[in-house]
Amino acid sequence: MKQWKRYMIILAVLLLIVLGAQATMAEPISGITPDGFKWTYDEGDLAIKEYTGSASEVSVPSKIDGMTVTMIGGGAFRGTNVTKVSIPNTVRSIGSRAFYYCTSLSNVSIAPSVTWIGQGAFEQCTNLKGIIIPSSVTAISDYVFQDSGLENITIPNSVTSMGWGVFSDCPNLSSVILPESITMINRGFFCRCPELKDITVPDSVTSIEPYAFENCTNLNCITLPDSIEQIGQNAFFGCRNLENISIPKSVNEIGEESIGYYMDANFITRKVSSLNIHGYYGTIAEKYAKENDFAFTGSQSAISDIAMVSFEEEYACGYKGEEIKPAIEVSYKERGMATVLGDLVEGTDYRVSYNNNINAGTAKAIVTGINRYNGTIENDFTIYPVYLSSTVVTLSGNIYEFTGSEIKPTVTIVREFDNTALKEGIDYSVTYSNNTEIGTATVTITGKNNYRGIKAEHFCIIKPSSTNPISEENSPVYQKPSALNPITQQLESSQLKPAQETISIPQIPKSVKVKAKKKKVTISWKKIKKSKKTKALLAQIRGIEVQYSADPSFPSATSVKVPLGKKKTKLVLKGLLPKTAYYVRVRYTDGAGGFSNWSKVKAFRTK
Repeated sequence: MKQWKRYMIILAVLLLIVLGAQATMAEPISGITPDGFKWTYDEGDLAIKEYTGSASEVSVPSKIDGMTVTMIGGGAFRGTNVTKVSIPNTVRSIGSRAFYYCTSLSNVSIAPSVTWIGQGAFEQCTNLKGIIIPSSVTAISDYVFQDSGLENITIPNSVTSMGWGVFSDCPNLSSVILPESITMINRGFFCRCPELKDITVPDSVTSIEPYAFENCTNLNCITLPDSIEQIGQNAFFGCRNLENISIPKSVNEIGEESIGYYMDANFITRKVSSLNIHGYYGTIAEKYAKENDFAFTGSQSAISDIAMVSFEEEYACGYKGEEIKPAIEVSYKERGMATVLGDLVEGTDYRVSYNNNINAGTAKAIVTGINRYNGTIENDFTIYPVYLSSTVVTLSGNIYEFTGSEIKPTVTIVREFDNTALKEGIDYSVTYSNNTEIGTATVTITGKNNYRGIKAEHFCIIKPSSTNPISEENSPVYQKPSALNPITQQLESSQLKPAQETISIPQIPKSVKVKAKKKKVTISWKKIKKSKKTKALLAQIRGIEVQYSADPSFPSATSVKVPLGKKKTKLVLKGLLPKTAYYVRVRYTDGAGGFSNWSKVKAFRTK
């Protein structure tokens, strides 16, 4: 037991020693070198916190007490009289305002280990005329060289981030080479640099932020790349000597008073009256020039860059056998352009042509720029094939006498909407079936090229009258009247009587169609549209008479009279015998014993 207690005491003492050592190591340590470098060491980094020495030329040590110097701390040399500083190859960062207000500093050697330069690091170093930034640096923070004596500087392509006002208020800065790695000229970047006369903006830059070149009073030449999309508010405000500026077509936004304005001695905003903006017609550059009443020198734009093409309404059209030219609208891509520049006008700004716009398929509307514009825009539209369901098929006959050979009635097809005739072999093909023997034959019409679908028509082949006259006893399709089932009781029916009839109505029913089903058939006709020409005709017609029979000569037929209604354009006959041939015809009646002539006889066979 005593031995166990002894072990526990030893373990506790060891644990306290370890914890104490860890606590001691976790606390930052600090010190000062004999030559005046105050430092702190924390979590593996040794930072120079302050220089208290009196030397004018200083070399920052790479190691202190065996520990590596990795940082120049914020404000480390602030306000000192150093003239020359050498930073060792162990330092990774220069802290914020590290050399702020070192007015005697004229030479700084930055080691190629530094990756970050903090905010205002060399601010107000008025005697610093030049500095070499090593290619290890990737980020330069806000106001790093503000109000310094810099005259020229080259920023390496390793730098991808540069903050606000990096070179603001540099009175002697005249030459800057920017890296091809930054994407913006940040806010106030060169503001109030009176000696900056020309500069080339890298191709990587897409945005010039507000106040970027504000009051660069001697700036007279700037080259903007085609990558620029945005020029911010007051970006070039106060650049009184910038009399010519070329704005690329890529720019889609120019901020208020961005170019061509300055403030006079009385703090009144004025225009640079001699400014000439160079750009492309139909772009933001022309719009800004016109809105602000500046001279504009334009170059031809590709119409596809500035305009979009749409059909005036969603367009779909069926084949017509002629050129189809849907109306199109050509408008600016950018909102508000037409308000300032006026609408794009056919014949002045563009012309329209069409391609592949007759036959069914994909057609093109082509807009070609003219005068101020060049190039083309193409928009596709579809011409749909015509379906045979929207055509009217007529056979040269519906009833033929048996000959022992194939019977092939001539087929005529017209489009229902414009009565244009179709051409066999080009628009459709025709096949015949069951067209030799006595009975019901079928004509099948199949659409081709610009026509689609299949349509079937029927005709009857009967015994020849010269050798075997048709009668109730020997007609192959004839059924005795008693065998015909009565039509629905709601329909008024009567036997056709061979009385003298008066033809008082000049027009016969048009587009009579039959659609047979099992024991019934639907008979339809075309409605007469109301117009000045048909007013008298419609006043005369009181109904439709439908007559059907199993005998094509209608010696004894059933007649059904249907009152003419607004929507009454068909009649359904029910109770017919299955698999039987019938014949039907239609005429108008005036209700007082007067009629029109009969329509063409239609043959059908129930299923």
